[in-house]
Amino acid sequence: MLATITLVTTAVRGSTLSAEAVYTGRAYGLNPANQLVDLPKVLQLHVRASRRYYSSSGLFVELFVRVDNLTDRSVLPQLGLPGPGRMVQAGLSAAF
Repeated sequence: MLATITLVTTAVRGSTLSAEAVYTGRAYGLNPANQLVDLPKVLQLHVRASRRYYSSSGLFVELFVRVDNLTDRSVLPQLGLPGPGRMVQAGLSAAF
């Protein structure tokens, strides 16, 4: 079972904050003895902040920072194969 909820707010003109919760519920994997075992349930939190800038010449620039798995929870999408831990991304996007 997988469920996602996302909340987005525009705090100041051009600034956006978002938070996302991803819940992975009942899941199973096969152990080396070929038996089904329960995988742990987990709730991951992701956050993102961005700021957009516009100019009269038509230039658009966005700066952002995103943190996935904010609480650094261990995620097992399948037995013996852990998902990534906390991941931080930052970037700049520009368009004319």
